[in-house]
Amino acid sequence: MLSNSDKPIPDDVNINEISILTRDNLNVSVKYYIPPTEGEKPAVILLHMLGKDKSSWNKFIPKLLENGYAVFNIDMRGHGRSTRIQDGHEIFYTNMNESDWKKLPDDVNDVINFIKNEKFIDKNKIAVMGASIGANSAIIEVSKHPDYIKAVIALSPGLNYHGILTYEAAKDLRIPLLIAVSQGDMYSFESSNQLNKVVKNSHDLLIYKGADHGTNLLNKYEDLENKVVSWLNENLRDKK
Repeated sequence: MLSNSDKPIPDDVNINEISILTRDNLNVSVKYYIPPTEGEKPAVILLHMLGKDKSSWNKFIPKLLENGYAVFNIDMRGHGRSTRIQDGHEIFYTNMNESDWKKLPDDVNDVINFIKNEKFIDKNKIAVMGASIGANSAIIEVSKHPDYIKAVIALSPGLNYHGILTYEAAKDLRIPLLIAVSQGDMYSFESSNQLNKVVKNSHDLLIYKGADHGTNLLNKYEDLENKVVSWLNENLRDKK
């Protein structure tokens, strides 16, 4: 019997890969998956860890699709296929400076502006889920635009990853937040506890044993997949 993490993408899912041009002319690669359910669909935007790419979410995507969510999976700036500026200049995470890193939340905003104009998406039911530096980028971006994003999930966030600071943004959050972290991942564990304390809106903190980080938590703990989807159903999909 296949576990949730081993399920393939069903044949009736519509899969496309596009490039979205950011405000500074970087081509950001986005692979999106549309389940065959009728009507407008809730959507989840995925942001990977440092040094990884969008393929790190592949085992989790079937679980989201199975539950009727459209999925937008992003190669973040300097990673995967998101390395080429329109003028031909290339940028890689290995040589990015702090200014480059701080553009990650803006890139997410540019992708959101694309998604919210898609006719098959329920514009009132969009969530962002990030891992590690992707989690920081998610928290920063959604704190600025609660009208567009209705829920955020952070796997192993930090107070400061490459100058992307989350403390003040977490204080400003006006939408539900779910944090998942492992006890042995000390910096993220301490950061997650601090963020959990300052969030004023609805929030939940899931703590796991071991030292797994980011999307590795999903790959190790199958119950986390179920908890994430249940949380999304409660805080995003079932909202009017």
